[in-house]
Amino acid sequence: MQLKGYADEDLDPRPQQALPLEVVRRVRSMRTTTRDEAIGQLVVTAFFFAMRSCEYSDAGRGRITTVVTIDDVQFRKNGDTIPADDQELTSLADTVSITFRRQKNRDNGTTITQHRNDRPGQADICPVRTLADLVARIRGHGRHPRIANPGINAWAERADDELKYLPSTAVLEQLRTATRTIGERRLGFKAEDIGTHSIRSGAAMAMYLAGVKVETIQMIGRWKSRSFMRYLRIQVPETTRGVATRMTSRHTFFTIDHGPGDERRI
Repeated sequence: MQLKGYADEDLDPRPQQALPLEVVRRVRSMRTTTRDEAIGQLVVTAFFFAMRSCEYSDAGRGRITTVVTIDDVQFRKNGDTIPADDQELTSLADTVSITFRRQKNRDNGTTITQHRNDRPGQADICPVRTLADLVARIRGHGRHPRIANPGINAWAERADDELKYLPSTAVLEQLRTATRTIGERRLGFKAEDIGTHSIRSGAAMAMYLAGVKVETIQMIGRWKSRSFMRYLRIQVPETTRGVATRMTSRHTFFTIDHGPGDERRI
C-alpha cells in the first residue's frame, strides 16, 4: 500500500515524538497518590483509543471537542451490556466502548470498541480493566447531583472531597517524568520532545508496527483521512523492519513489451 503525504488537522505543527508502550506502562505504574492513579488510568485509556488530549483532559477553552464522560463508557459481556456501576462485572467484560459525543472533525457520536487484553503479564495495560477501575473510582466520588456524569478526567483525594479535573498539563508532566526515568539513551528522544499529542501518535505507531490494517487505525483514531500517517515517524527503525528482506524475495521479474508507444513512468 502506497504511503502518501499528509497533514493532520488536529496535529501541532511542531513534531512530537510518538510514545512507545514502555512509557505508557511506566506512567500506569506511578501510583504514589490518587492523582497519579487517575493520570495512569487516563493515559492507558487515551493510548488504546488514540484520543486527542482534549478528549481525556482539560486542554483549555474554545475547543469544539468535549471530554469523554463516564456515561459515554459502556461495558459488554457476550454482547450483553453490563451495568457500569458494578465494578466486579465490568472488570470481567469482553469489550469496552467509548462514544465520542463531540469531536474536532465534527464526526459526532462515533462509538469505538476495544477488546479485553488477556495476554500474560499485561493486566495493567488492558483497556477493559483500566476503564472499569476508572469508572468505579469516579463513581465512588461523584455523589453530588451536579456532577452526576463527570468527565473521565475527574479525581479527588478522598471520597467526600470535591471532584477536580485533570488538565492536559498534568498529564504531560507525568509523561515527561516517566520519559526521563526511562532515559533518552533507551528511547532515543528527550522528555522535552513529547507533547500532548504524543499518546495519540504512539497509539498509531503501536498499531502500525503490530500490522494493524491502515483502515482500522484510521477508524480507531477517528481520522477522516489518512492524515494520521504523519504519526508514523520514519526515524523509528521498526517502521522499515523486514523491508530489505521482502525487497530481495524475488530475484527477477518478466516485463511485457507493450510497444514503442508505451512511455509510462512510475
